[in-house]
Amino acid sequence: MTNIAESMPQERLDPTGAQRAAEFAGLVPAYLEPTDIAALALFLASDEARYINGAIIPADGGWDAV
Repeated sequence: MTNIAESMPQERLDPTGAQRAAEFAGLVPAYLEPTDIAALALFLASDEARYINGAIIPADGGWDAV
């Protein structure tokens, strides 16, 4: 979670795009915390992930699915 939305100049936003983004924002299942990314990195560095290679693992709280 960041302040990226609040830091964008409102006059530069496309009103139609902003409306569509707002509609989909309610569908997002979660917002990630830095510890969520850290946990994934620790898992990938562990022996538990020894057979994972060349994979793309989305860690985006469901944004990709929306």
